[in-house]
Amino acid sequence: MNKFKFFSFLVFCIISSCSNDENTAKTPDIMGELNLTKLTVDGNIPIKTKILNIENEYKKYTLEGTGKNFNASAIFQKSPNKLNFNGSFDTEIKINDGTDNINEVVPITNISNESDYYFNTSGDKLVVSNGIFLENIVISLLPDEIPDSIKNQIELGEIIMDVISLTDDSIFLETNIKQKIEEPLSSFSEILDNLTDLNIPQTVIDNSTLIIDIDTKFYFELTR
Repeated sequence: MNKFKFFSFLVFCIISSCSNDENTAKTPDIMGELNLTKLTVDGNIPIKTKILNIENEYKKYTLEGTGKNFNASAIFQKSPNKLNFNGSFDTEIKINDGTDNINEVVPITNISNESDYYFNTSGDKLVVSNGIFLENIVISLLPDEIPDSIKNQIELGEIIMDVISLTDDSIFLETNIKQKIEEPLSSFSEILDNLTDLNIPQTVIDNSTLIIDIDTKFYFELTR
């Protein structure tokens, strides 16, 4: 190999090496404390009756919410991967039941976890072992008309969040919470009053249920 060919080969190797270094993606490191800086909520909560195994929509709520007055953070730790939440914030929430709009500010006063959450990343997903922190937020934002007997049944286990954006200084997350809860229709006097006008036999009512479908999307931004 003459000197010119050898020199050309050497230059090619150096350029290739630099190019490979530039194309090697650096894995962002989100360990440490990140502050909650944005939260939006968008949800649908249809309420249905199930009478003689036939479902009919009784009422449908829509929710739109935006967080503010943030004083909350998430702390990511290694070995093992632990995720701790703490703090508080307010949510401006708009609730529509098909007829009226209700606008209110709901304080989320304590999102501290009762025990450590464990998390892992898989591709563009963040998997959190326990969703009680979201459980408390969901319950706080539900319309007052939904009784506590329903709210107390909401139980979120493992939460899978979509990672929308990830850098060393921020992580943007989105997740969809779905819960379907059924309760005996006989527990709800307001609905029963309406059904009584329809002359539905009591034996049918006793074997009927109320179904509440919670389908709510949360978007979070956490930054240093």
